[in-house]
Amino acid sequence: MKTWTRIVMVCLVLTVGFLAGCSSEVKIGAIVSRTGGVSSYGQSVAKGLDLALEEINAGGGVLGNPLTMIYRDDESSPEKGAEVAEDLIKNEGVRLIIGAVSSRVTESVAEVAQKNSVVLISPSASAPELSNAGDYVFRNYPSDIIEGTAMAEFAKTNGVRKVVIFAMEDTFGRGLDEVFRRRFESKSRKVLETFFFPPETSADFFAPMIDRVRELQPQGVYIIAYVEQMAALLTQLKESGCTALKMGSGAVTEDTLALAGEAADNLVYAKPKLDIESSDPKVASFVTAYTEKYGSSPDVFAAHAYDALYALTMAIEEAEMSHPDSVKLQLLNLDFEGAAGKTAFDERGDVTRYPQLFVLHEGESILFDKFEEAGGILRVPGT
Repeated sequence: MKTWTRIVMVCLVLTVGFLAGCSSEVKIGAIVSRTGGVSSYGQSVAKGLDLALEEINAGGGVLGNPLTMIYRDDESSPEKGAEVAEDLIKNEGVRLIIGAVSSRVTESVAEVAQKNSVVLISPSASAPELSNAGDYVFRNYPSDIIEGTAMAEFAKTNGVRKVVIFAMEDTFGRGLDEVFRRRFESKSRKVLETFFFPPETSADFFAPMIDRVRELQPQGVYIIAYVEQMAALLTQLKESGCTALKMGSGAVTEDTLALAGEAADNLVYAKPKLDIESSDPKVASFVTAYTEKYGSSPDVFAAHAYDALYALTMAIEEAEMSHPDSVKLQLLNLDFEGAAGKTAFDERGDVTRYPQLFVLHEGESILFDKFEEAGGILRVPGT
């Protein structure tokens, strides 16, 4: 065979192979906490992703091809998160991942993604440290720097001068503790003590801490925890007779009310808002579709997961390919209005989205502004 013929044949083979590759499904990995301590949040994230996947494929997929999601359960464990990330990349050939749910798992997954030049988007991780996780790491949920600042300003505005903090001993807890302290403390205001505890500790662990709170007599208590630990702490604080102003992290959900009952009454927290009664077409469409599919209203974590998948597929479309380097560049130029609001990433892969203040009152979560307009008053001891 002549040299020119060989060249033509090679080109034909490469072209056919390339076209065959273009006709294959686009694969995205999803690392979600199906089990373990943050599984309640993981369920919301998975529902948001599944709904977006269904809609995207019904609309023709991505680049004219079907979109496939390959799920892995991180079991709410950083070690398991890193393990399943390696599995997705090395065994499934995934180059784009959504996840994880918690900050501490996302931190370990981010290390794997960055090392392998794989794009990662978390729809719910909020720890400040993730801003420096690498140029392949993004999140469309706001950093705790914004939330911690909002809670510190709230405490100051309400005349709180002495605070104790309960915080999980992980990236999430330490990050919020540091931000709150930095924004709150002054010559006249002090964090009396921070009680750190393991992320999945039992309720019995808190008894000595509650005794210490009784001794310190703070005016405010800030709880940085997930649902079960937060509910346990609220219950024990109420039983101890603590009358301090109660503040919580954005991890508060309906389950907090279900588990803590009256002990959660008047708990104030900051969180990105999802207005399920909004007339905004994108929000209303998401809420209607979610409610019809699952029979219940979505929460803010489902909305961010839904938006994360749409944002990623939009970047793929804009790049006209799913190569992580091209997708990464398109994400940095993204300007997307979704169910949770505007998604535009800065150079560190963060979004700027300001939380609103909510209060749990008489069995429901309401905007703090509406609580005050209705005559609601929160008592701060010693003021």
